Amino acid sequence: MLFKFFVFLYFLKSDLSNIHFERKTLHIDKTKAKVSRVGHFPAIIKENSGLSYKDSTAEFFSHGDSGTEPKVYVLNRDFSIIKEKNITSHLNIDWEEICSDPKGNLYIGDFGNNSLNRIDQKIIILKDDTTSVIKFSFTEAADCEAMIFFNDSLWLFTKSWSKGLKKSSLYKLPAKAGTYSAHKTDEITLKAQITGAAISPDNSELALISYGKVFFFDISSGHINFNKPKSCRMIRKGQTEAITYISNNKLIFTNEKGKIFSFTKL
Repeated sequence: MLFKFFVFLYFLKSDLSNIHFERKTLHIDKTKAKVSRVGHFPAIIKENSGLSYKDSTAEFFSHGDSGTEPKVYVLNRDFSIIKEKNITSHLNIDWEEICSDPKGNLYIGDFGNNSLNRIDQKIIILKDDTTSVIKFSFTEAADCEAMIFFNDSLWLFTKSWSKGLKKSSLYKLPAKAGTYSAHKTDEITLKAQITGAAISPDNSELALISYGKVFFFDISSGHINFNKPKSCRMIRKGQTEAITYISNNKLIFTNEKGKIFSFTKL
């Protein structure tokens, strides 16, 4: 975790510098939005790195980063904890992301790989108090901190550790227990490390967050890809690693210090 902090400082200057590169290469506009601080996670949720929202119950789901307790926290709209789901059958090696599907399954991404030497990356499926596992491998050594559920599949966005410009690759996995080779479907070059992902309630928009920026892409014809970049926005709120939609025009994002922010499109 201390390692992540120093890495964050190393990349901070390049990732927060500006959005000129993305606006020029992707031909996108600056997102018009109001960004404001709206809360703070309870202290028990240490180094928050994943966030998901369930509209039908108005609940948030979150968890801590590597080495913290293997728990999923369920929170109210005011970010107070409703319950804790203990996942005693799995360690938190490096949980980085959480998302859900309409059937009530939660998908917890234990696929953080800063050193690029993990061979046990997996996704834990949690339904009520029962767990199952998706074991998988990328086509190349990869770190990952971002995932969404869409059209019965899980879509993973890798985090680049290269100097200068960084590629994020998009991988697809079946959203069911098993052992798989992740299928690479697309990639994009950014001046940012992708640390979280979210999909709008109407499935029309993809959001990707990095240390200091949020990117938006249109979704059309039932496909997730980078073909329709839409807009981007600087946020400058520290080590931001989790994001979720609460409506088609409003998102919540957090940083590892537990600070919570709203992003409302104008």
